[in-house]
Amino acid sequence: MPTIFIPGITGRLYQQFAMTIAISVVLSAFNALTLSPALAGLLLRPKPAPNARERRGILSRFFDAFNGYFERSTHSFVRLSGGMIRKGSRVLVLLAACGVAGGFTFMLEDRAGRDIPSLASNLAKFLAAIRKRPEIGMAATTFLPNVRQEFVNVDRDKALKQGVPINDVYQTIQAYMGGLFVNYYNNFGRTWQVYVEAEAPYRSNTEYLGQF
Repeated sequence: MPTIFIPGITGRLYQQFAMTIAISVVLSAFNALTLSPALAGLLLRPKPAPNARERRGILSRFFDAFNGYFERSTHSFVRLSGGMIRKGSRVLVLLAACGVAGGFTFMLEDRAGRDIPSLASNLAKFLAAIRKRPEIGMAATTFLPNVRQEFVNVDRDKALKQGVPINDVYQTIQAYMGGLFVNYYNNFGRTWQVYVEAEAPYRSNTEYLGQF
């Protein structure tokens, strides 16, 4: 109700929802206090036990069969749960043998500012040492020291004099030499990603940076 009195365009938007919810609550309360109890009284009214001469309907036989099956299933589940509780230690061992596992991520940093071969050498020593520990099942890395790296020195003074923001320079290099994500679009019942990048022959060498 307080949202009805919010001023402005926002208040007008929330006013419609507030009035709808308020009226729905009133109708639901009236139904819960009057119609639902009366209907429950009709549905839950006890019926006399059927005589031998009366024929039982299909629904009665179905509900009898369902109640019997549900009762037997409940008793079976209770017995199974009791047995598992009494043999709790064995159940825990069984669950541990079924593949319950976990993992963690470790970041190795070169805070001394050395070169890539030095970092690769220390990483290899670290992996060799951690793989010897029995509690570590597997250790892997995504670091690829053999990937070629190029350093691009941007003339910041020239870019500023020409009115070109430095971020636009780096974004252009990223887009043409690597790839830049644009957005998503839906087609053929799937969601596709849109990337901007240069053709493969024009981004295979840093000599093509001048044309960008």
